[in-house]
Amino acid sequence: MLRLLAPQKEGLSTWQKLLPIVLLATLSMGGCASTGSSQEEDAAQERVAADPQDPWEDFNRRVFAFNDVLDRYALKPVARGYKAVTPEPVQTGVGNFFSNLGEVRTVLNSLLQGKPANAGLATSRFLINSTVGIGGLLDYATLMEITADKEDFGQTMAVWGWEDSRYLVLPLLGPRTLRDASGLPAD
Repeated sequence: MLRLLAPQKEGLSTWQKLLPIVLLATLSMGGCASTGSSQEEDAAQERVAADPQDPWEDFNRRVFAFNDVLDRYALKPVARGYKAVTPEPVQTGVGNFFSNLGEVRTVLNSLLQGKPANAGLATSRFLINSTVGIGGLLDYATLMEITADKEDFGQTMAVWGWEDSRYLVLPLLGPRTLRDASGLPAD
């Protein structure tokens, strides 16, 4: 029974579990933001003209700095508190639950990519863990050695022909390519 509570290799990280809370807090602070001066905008445009390889470098650096401060002073303390007060089996069960929900994304994207075998494996994982695994809290599918490759909509768009594009750092979500960031709402 304890093996059922073993953490999954590709389960949600603490960062991903806390994302809804942090997103709500960040959105509520949106009114505190100020706009940059025209001198700053001119300097940014000059840097873009000087380095066409990464025209969003200034934006990416600012968002990275924001994410770094948010992580250091808000997310890590909350994550440490969660880890300190929540028993390991509960943490694992929560991770398994969200990982099980992710199987639905894998099923849909596998079908869109023309990978029916992977879609079948992900469907099996979802059904087994949702029923025998008590709503996904326990990971019986891994014990049964049923594994599926994780798929997301960014990968689906790659299969459809959208090549990798510019590098982008998103608030809270971190680094992505434009293609992968565009696929996030579908996921």
